[in-house]
Amino acid sequence: MNKRELKSAIFVLMFLSGALMLRAQPEAYFVHYGAEDGLPQHTITDILQDRNGFMWFSTWDGLSKFDGYTFTTYHLPSSNTVESNSSRIDHLYEDKYNNIWTLSYDNQAYRFDVQTESFLGTSTIEDFKEHSFSASQIIPMKSGRVWLLSEEEGCISINDSLYNTTLFNTLKHNLTDNGVNSIYEDNALNTWILTNGGLTLIPSGGSGSLFFFHPLSKSSFKEKMPFFTVFESGDELWFGSDNGVVWKYDQNNGTFTQLATEISSDIITIREVSSEKMVIVSKLSGFVIYNKYDGSMEFYNSQTLPNMKSDRIYTCYIDHSKNIWFETELLGVSRFNPYRKSFIHFTPYIESTETSVFPPNFFIFEDKEERLWVHPRGGGFSIYDQTEDALIPFYNEPFSPKWMFSNMMHAAYSDRQGNLWMCTRSHGLE
Repeated sequence: MNKRELKSAIFVLMFLSGALMLRAQPEAYFVHYGAEDGLPQHTITDILQDRNGFMWFSTWDGLSKFDGYTFTTYHLPSSNTVESNSSRIDHLYEDKYNNIWTLSYDNQAYRFDVQTESFLGTSTIEDFKEHSFSASQIIPMKSGRVWLLSEEEGCISINDSLYNTTLFNTLKHNLTDNGVNSIYEDNALNTWILTNGGLTLIPSGGSGSLFFFHPLSKSSFKEKMPFFTVFESGDELWFGSDNGVVWKYDQNNGTFTQLATEISSDIITIREVSSEKMVIVSKLSGFVIYNKYDGSMEFYNSQTLPNMKSDRIYTCYIDHSKNIWFETELLGVSRFNPYRKSFIHFTPYIESTETSVFPPNFFIFEDKEERLWVHPRGGGFSIYDQTEDALIPFYNEPFSPKWMFSNMMHAAYSDRQGNLWMCTRSHGLE
């Protein structure tokens, strides 16, 4: 394969080595792959390493596999069996059986069988032969099930490697509401479907759907309410609902208890920070740090934290040092330390703030060396220097002497070998 070190190009990947120096770049060796190497298209939207070590890339023109030497591209089929109006793939997932699942730009879900090198879509399901199933999410489970979620049509369970399916929707009377927000498989392999109108429990024994927070609920909670997130903590499941309410489900006795917070909007994330602390994040009203030992709560928003300029939160990430990172509606990224109670918002310098050209694309992850990589909302791909509490541009600070490529990313990924793969949003330096 033609591999060469470049000073300016579309960097599809780079190999990373060396240690992070304070206020300095990690030592790096860059390798470029492009159309001449077999990539079908220069825009890569998602990257995944499967359990066998192969790299997979979703592009605007199909699915591409890299075996370390060559790229092989597979295009979404268009036939009487599977049809897609778009060859653009936005997201990738791997299931228990090593199948690669793709979610296309037009919300079509496909399973790619790596053995037969063939796609299978939802149009093979009897109920969707006349119209397509519009998937909003794909969630593979540890049991082997794969769930296809919809915002309006319920959800589909792909039960096994043979593509046997079960449909869940209100017409089949096995789902509380057709608006599905999330699905979770607990440690006992029970499945919980979180909808806009209650909870649906599918016991691992397969005894049928049980409803909660629904008029048909067998419990005392019959008023419909939405659920957005769930977290399993010991023998409890914590469900986030609207109006700042968290419902705790005791798996031993099957009962729900209410935990009210000072939050007034939807609870969108519940995560464990440490053995002592949990973070409860709202959509529009800030967040709460909950102490599991004494039940105390510390409420934070733009009124209580001077550096917090927005209460609108989209996502959060907890790093290995217990820092909590927030994507808010502002360009950049926010970091909160729950022990020092310090909040800071980072706004890297980016080439363009025109979001219609470069829509917000936030992502954050840690590599095998526990280095934290951040692509803030709007751009500015950086590595976090914990000692200096600063985001360091990674060879991409605009107009600097070390500016090698755009700091606005489509995707980045750290594989198990420690290589960092990335695709920028430009053709290089212009």
